[in-house]
Amino acid sequence: MNNLVFLKKGTNQNKNLFLIHAGNGEIQPYILFCSSFSPEINCWGLRADRFNDFSPKNRSISSMAKSYIKQIKKIQPEGPYLLAGWCFGGVRAFEIALQLESSGEKVDFLSIINSAPPIINDRKRIHMVNNYALLELSNDPKKKTRFNLETEKKLICKWLARANISSISDKLSNNEEYFWKNFVEIFNASKHQKDLMEIIKKDIPKDRAKAIPYFDSINFQNLIYYLNVMRTDANAQAFYVPTKKVKVKVDFFEANGSLVKRKNDWNLYLNQPIKTYLVKGDHFSIFNTGYMEEFARLFDEIMNRVVK
Repeated sequence: MNNLVFLKKGTNQNKNLFLIHAGNGEIQPYILFCSSFSPEINCWGLRADRFNDFSPKNRSISSMAKSYIKQIKKIQPEGPYLLAGWCFGGVRAFEIALQLESSGEKVDFLSIINSAPPIINDRKRIHMVNNYALLELSNDPKKKTRFNLETEKKLICKWLARANISSISDKLSNNEEYFWKNFVEIFNASKHQKDLMEIIKKDIPKDRAKAIPYFDSINFQNLIYYLNVMRTDANAQAFYVPTKKVKVKVDFFEANGSLVKRKNDWNLYLNQPIKTYLVKGDHFSIFNTGYMEEFARLFDEIMNRVVK
C-alpha cells in the first residue's frame, strides 16, 4: 500500500521533508503548512493505511515505521533524511529516525510537533488502553493488549445495551475479518443509528473528537472508520518503548496553548538535549490560518539551518 502523498514540489529533488500522520491517520494539516516553505524543499505526507474493513489493527510503532521507511526510500534511497511528525506522528517520526540511523543512514532533521513522549508509567499506559484504545488491560500493564473478535463484540454489545437494542447483537457476524464491516452495514440504514452514534461519541475522549474530521456532522461509517484508526494508533502508542537513543538533534515545536506535560521525558531517548520552540496556538489551531503562518516561517527557518 502506498501511504505517500505529494504535498509540495521543490526545486531540488534531493531535499525531501517527510511529514508523518497524526492519530487520525490523515495529513491534511500539513498541506497549507508546507506551502510557504523554501522553494527547494519537496514535501511528502505519510498517511495511515486505509481501513477498508473498518477494523482496528494489531500493529506496533516499530512495524509501522519499518513499512513507512520502505516507501520513503522509494522517493529518497539514501540520507540525509528530513522528518517531522505532529501529535502521535511525532513518535512515529522518532522511530523512523531511530531505524534509519540504526541501519547506517543519516538523519539531518527531526522535528517533533507537540507530541507526548513514549509512556513510561503504568498508570498512564492503563489510561491510554482503556480510554483511547477502548480495550481492557490485563493484570500485567506491560503485556500488550490485542484486538480480537471477543474484545470487539464486548465493546459493541456494551453500546447496544446502552441504546436498549441488545437484541440486534444476534445479527452481528462471528467472522473476525468481517465483523466491523457487518456492524457498519447493519446500522448504515437503521432507525437506531442516531442514538447509537451519540452513545459511541460519548466514549471518544474530547481531544480525540477534535481530531476526527467534521465530528459534529460526521456520518456513521466515517465515525467508525476514524474511531478504529485512532484505537489502532492508541494501542500501538501505549506499548511503544524505544530500543535506543537517536543521534540527530530534535527540534521540538510546542503549542503555547497546549503545553506538553512530560516534554522533557523525550531526553531519555536523545543523545542531545531537546531544543524547544514555542509557537502560538493550541494543539490543533497551530495549523489554522492566523497561527500557521508564523509557525511555518519558524519551522522553515530552523529546518534550513541544517539543510545543506
